[in-house]
Amino acid sequence: MFTEKLLRPFFGSRGIEANTILAGNGSSGRKGGIINYTQVKGDLSRICREHPHEYVTTMIDYSPVIRLPLEYGGPGTIYDIVCSKEAAIEKDIGAPNLMMNFELHEFEAYLYCNPDAYVGFGRKAPDKIRRIVGRVSCPEMINTGHNTLPSRRLDEIISRYTHTKLFNTDKILEKTTLDQILSKCPHFAYWLERVCRTCGRPRLRS
Repeated sequence: MFTEKLLRPFFGSRGIEANTILAGNGSSGRKGGIINYTQVKGDLSRICREHPHEYVTTMIDYSPVIRLPLEYGGPGTIYDIVCSKEAAIEKDIGAPNLMMNFELHEFEAYLYCNPDAYVGFGRKAPDKIRRIVGRVSCPEMINTGHNTLPSRRLDEIISRYTHTKLFNTDKILEKTTLDQILSKCPHFAYWLERVCRTCGRPRLRS
């Protein structure tokens, strides 16, 4: 949904054709989920081999639950650390067409970039979103504890959000622009800049 609504038109305007592959197997056995690094490495290695003339990039939630058995370098900001983890995985897999990307810290962080998109979910909903984001430096820094993940916090604002995620996400994305996400999520902006620089034209904003 996110790719179709926001990313595909963005990439298309820069001469980049984007195709979505849903990889991984979650705990339920369905596509779309991370179990361990062996799975990640196997899936990405296979996809890179199957698309040797295309670049392969990822949208994987960066979560403390994911334990990857690689060394990532010294201390730094969360942005330094996640970039070093992405680079370590690229080196370990060794595919020249892989551009690894983690989402800080969950995809749902991007849904916090326009509080006004929540007007339809109640009079107080936009202010609740503003307060959550106001406690951190940007949406990508929203707490990643088990009960305070961005997606879990939306349950407090939208009744049963995690049980009706596709419907509610669609409503929020209808009123959220890519420019809003780019301006408030530095790692997301870094990733899109890298993709455009590698595959097309790097200028992100009009």
